[in-house]
Amino acid sequence: VELAQAAPDPELRFSAVWALAAIHSRATLPFLSTLLQSTNVDEQAQAMYGISAFANGCPVKAHDTLVSMTYIQCAGHTQYATDETMGHFTFGTTVAEKRRELVAFWQQWWNAHPELH
Repeated sequence: VELAQAAPDPELRFSAVWALAAIHSRATLPFLSTLLQSTNVDEQAQAMYGISAFANGCPVKAHDTLVSMTYIQCAGHTQYATDETMGHFTFGTTVAEKRRELVAFWQQWWNAHPELH
């Protein structure tokens, strides 16, 4: 998180953001939640992916899960997984209208779970 916040190089910052979203642990969520309001649509997309992957119990993005595509096969075995969180799962940039809807959903979800803050 410190690297993403302090990175002077945009490519380094995005790599750090991507890694934090790929990990999507509870510890990464406060930082990822701040990116929901980013003006950078790629950062927003990574934030939504990371938060939705956490909520839905997705595996960490790593070499083996990328190759096998299992990183998007979410078990849903978390206390946070619901039909709504699965319905709003996202892992890429989307058209502006859909992005606004997804950002609003994940911002509302984040606000509804202060125990994660």
